[in-house]
Amino acid sequence: MFAFHFSDPPLVYQLIQQNIIEGEDLVVICRAAPGNPSTTILYWTNENFLGFRQNTSTLRLPNIQRNSTGTYRCTAMNTYNNVKKGVHSQDMIINVLCKVNL
Repeated sequence: MFAFHFSDPPLVYQLIQQNIIEGEDLVVICRAAPGNPSTTILYWTNENFLGFRQNTSTLRLPNIQRNSTGTYRCTAMNTYNNVKKGVHSQDMIINVLCKVNL
C-alpha cells in the first residue's frame, strides 16, 4: 500500500498599494491562507534592497523616507517532506509622498 502525502503551498492574500507621507510610520499586515502542511512562515523583502528582509507577517517602516518608495513582497512558505517548499508571494507598491510644510 502506498502512502500519499498531499501538499499545497500557502496562499498570500492580495495587498493594496500604500501611499504614505514622508516621516510617518507604515505598518502593513500580510495575511495568508495556510497550505498543507499548515505551518506557514511569512516574511517581507524589497526588490530594490537585496539585503532587506523582515521575518514577520507585519511590515514595519517607522519614520518612512522617500528612498523607501518601491515594491515590497510578502512571501508565505511551508515545508513538506522535510525538503520541498511550497511558496506563494504578493507584491505591494509603497509610494512615499513628500511632506508639504505650509
